[in-house]
Amino acid sequence: MEIKKYILKKFDYDVNVSNKKFYTSDETIKQKLDINVKFLEDRKNMNLVFNINMLDKENINILKLKVEYILTLNNEALDISESFVKKILSKFYPIFSKFILNFYNSIGLNNIQLPEF
Repeated sequence: MEIKKYILKKFDYDVNVSNKKFYTSDETIKQKLDINVKFLEDRKNMNLVFNINMLDKENINILKLKVEYILTLNNEALDISESFVKKILSKFYPIFSKFILNFYNSIGLNNIQLPEF
């Protein structure tokens, strides 16, 4: 099963500006990744939502990020199992990762890698 196309449906982020701390590259920053997948009625399109919550070592929120996509598969998904969803995610995650890493760099969060799913 291949991904035919994808559309960025929503990109929303919230930076904690009240936390006026300057982060250095040697500090520990934790990221919590949450992925929600929902197949639409036609079973050829799926709604894919990535939520990332970035915290510093004191569990102070740095950034909340929500990115929502619509993915269109080349064929209708006949068997929607956990392994099938993981296979689709493993194909799409590099695309998502490149997009988010460019965003991180644009807001000064250089050298931060995304968590694995």
